[in-house]
Amino acid sequence: MEEFFRYNILNFFSLILVLLLFLHANYYFKRGDELFWKQALFAVVITQNLDILGWLIATGSGSTAIVFSYIINILLFTMSTLMTAKIALFLYYAVEGNTTTTKKLSKLFWQLVGVNALLLILSVPFKFIFYIDANNEYIRGSLYFLTILISILPLLIVLIKLLNKYIKNYSKVFSDNKVLVYLLAFSIFGAGLLIYLQGQIITSVTIVFPFISLSVLILHLIFISKAMTLDNLTKLQNKLGLELYFSQIPKVSEHYIAAVFFDIDNFKITNDTYGHKIGDELLSKFAEILSREIKNKNIVARIGGDEFVVVFRTRNPKEVDFVCNTITEEVLKYNNNSKYTIEYSYGISINNPYEPLDKDKLIEQADKKMYENKTSRKENT
Repeated sequence: MEEFFRYNILNFFSLILVLLLFLHANYYFKRGDELFWKQALFAVVITQNLDILGWLIATGSGSTAIVFSYIINILLFTMSTLMTAKIALFLYYAVEGNTTTTKKLSKLFWQLVGVNALLLILSVPFKFIFYIDANNEYIRGSLYFLTILISILPLLIVLIKLLNKYIKNYSKVFSDNKVLVYLLAFSIFGAGLLIYLQGQIITSVTIVFPFISLSVLILHLIFISKAMTLDNLTKLQNKLGLELYFSQIPKVSEHYIAAVFFDIDNFKITNDTYGHKIGDELLSKFAEILSREIKNKNIVARIGGDEFVVVFRTRNPKEVDFVCNTITEEVLKYNNNSKYTIEYSYGISINNPYEPLDKDKLIEQADKKMYENKTSRKENT
């Protein structure tokens, strides 16, 4: 037992850390990417428990202990593949936000989990991945590397898919913390290397799961920091997200910087007449239309109850009018097919290239023009 505790002291602390992260995520997180993250954390917790249990059973002897050692090791390596698959799915969804593609990847990854489980089961009689000797000692087989390769394959697939899409756009690769996601993914590859080295070079203490837990902790902190910049209802950026976006724009830019201030008309009347549930649905639909029409280099933010701001960086100021007209068309399409309608006013303010940017003044001017347009529309009706 002394050897068991010596080898697993860091595992215990790592398990507590990841368990606390899972409980935190389970309490606070409800969105799609958050659900993927909770699944990843849960897989890490289960895998760590199996690893600790495996060390405990290894202290026993006799045929019963050997049988349990086989069972635990098969479950452990199967869960290791599932763990990296869940982390890979989270990374992919966090960057892409595409539920359909993520689910397709999930089916592929489950097949990899099944293949790994089959190889591990076949290894019991043929001993090519691992085997347990008469003294209940775990020994690696000649093809042990196969289970490691299968375990890191989900991360490799996700990285290739993302890099293949974004590498052509350098600025996009290094935006929205994507580069941190890639680097952290590579840290999980490092964990795979540690698994391979465990028992060969590293023998004094098990550090595989402490290493993974630190990577998971960093991912969790990044995820929380990104969640702090999102509006809870619409999943658009909030005021903090808008501030961070402006902080990335040079004070003097070669682009036109345009702000469009949107305000839903008579929104209080809508809430009072139809209820807040309908009001929230209209806000979410309007946010969806804005997000669909705004390119990635720009930002959409909800800064108040019924107030939205879109910021453009463009070389052609006519793009702003074009997008605003497209938004108007999309809202009209929605209104023609919906019991409830969205009416809104907007104002545009533009900062010319190489002019010093005052973000507060830019938004204030757009807000002022929005109210002028709203007043003008009321007078004409």
